[in-house]
Amino acid sequence: MKIPPRIKRELRHLLLSEVRALQGLDKILNKHFEDAVTLLSRINGKIIVSGLGKSGHVGTKIASTMNSLGVPAVFVHPGDASHGDLGLIGSNDAVIAISFSGETKELINIARHLKRHNVPIIALTGKPKSRLARLSDVPLVFAIKEEGSPFNLAPMASATATSVVGDLLATALGLKKGFTKKDFATVHPGGSLGLQLAKVNDIMINSSDIPMVSADEPFSKAVSEMTKKKLGIAGIISANQKLIGVITDGDIRRFLQSGKMKVGSLAKDAMTTNPKTINRFESLQTAISKMEQFKITSIFIIDRRGHPVGMINLHDIIEKNLL
Repeated sequence: MKIPPRIKRELRHLLLSEVRALQGLDKILNKHFEDAVTLLSRINGKIIVSGLGKSGHVGTKIASTMNSLGVPAVFVHPGDASHGDLGLIGSNDAVIAISFSGETKELINIARHLKRHNVPIIALTGKPKSRLARLSDVPLVFAIKEEGSPFNLAPMASATATSVVGDLLATALGLKKGFTKKDFATVHPGGSLGLQLAKVNDIMINSSDIPMVSADEPFSKAVSEMTKKKLGIAGIISANQKLIGVITDGDIRRFLQSGKMKVGSLAKDAMTTNPKTINRFESLQTAISKMEQFKITSIFIIDRRGHPVGMINLHDIIEKNLL
């Protein structure tokens, strides 16, 4: 269905309103912002984020982003806070209160209670003279010209701006805390982020736990080692300890069916040469992609000299909920 020109004009107006709201945010990186980051970084507890309606949805996202960057945060609904959840807020915590109007009744009531108990408050608001701004220890004020929504009533540009201010706070706190890429991997162990950030080294099976047989040892020894260590694969190494092949359960079946097996058969007679390998510092995603490409379920990890130092198995990755 074609979008009528009138609606397209409204959509362009909304888009430009949101862009203008973000362009005006460069002024937010001021002394108040620095004071807010200093205050939040000094607390020994957690950060409580609270807001009502659209501000509440944005607040949930801000708390989640902070947790992603190693900054302990939790969202508390203002209505729930007034009916018992204030008990979650301790004297070592700080509160980020979100209300673009700065006059949300439920949030004002909470702010007054928190002031009596000396819990610091950061206000995210569009009104510098609002009650919430006056009650806060640090008001972060960002003005917008218009929401861009039909009749300029639904919070759109203001919600976008608030979300970005939350991102700025979360990023500043994470960096001030010394949050690293390794820390990020720790708090994102699952899904695509976990795969991108986790290293092969993090989940590999050490070489001491892998069936490893010299090429000139009996084939029967390879079978015995595979049976004992129950990995369905054995690494075949040369005299100078380099990985030169592998024997899998499939290789054993194919070798038996080929009629080539003899009493004195050696491991190298049944092995698959040029095994697929990876280094221990590659990402888990790279390892999985390689296994999918070559239709294999295990891949050996080798060092710079070609010596096997470990192995990863697709089944282990699945069991750890990394795939």
